[in-house]
Amino acid sequence: MSWLRVLYGLLRTSQTWAALGTARADGENDQYPSGEKHAFVVMAQSDQQQVESRVVALLNSNEWNDVVVDSIKQLASPFHSDDATLLGCYAAATRDGSASIIYSDPIPDS
Repeated sequence: MSWLRVLYGLLRTSQTWAALGTARADGENDQYPSGEKHAFVVMAQSDQQQVESRVVALLNSNEWNDVVVDSIKQLASPFHSDDATLLGCYAAATRDGSASIIYSDPIPDS
């Protein structure tokens, strides 16, 4: 069976990425009033060429607009962090393909 895992590893082109940025709520969720800007972390499995578009599509499909991706970083496997929330996000992303954290404090417009 180990040869199968090696073959799968060679064929797999997607890695897990973390994207940081901001987005505006569309008001569908009462917790985030329409137009408020919030910071996000999205972890997604993708190839390098499609990671940003995957992040934007994920947020748009979850009632977030005006997505600005500030940085994208490939995550090490296994992922290590002292932050339980980030570890949970990584676990969900590797299990489900993507996961997001939206920070509750709005960012004021400058």
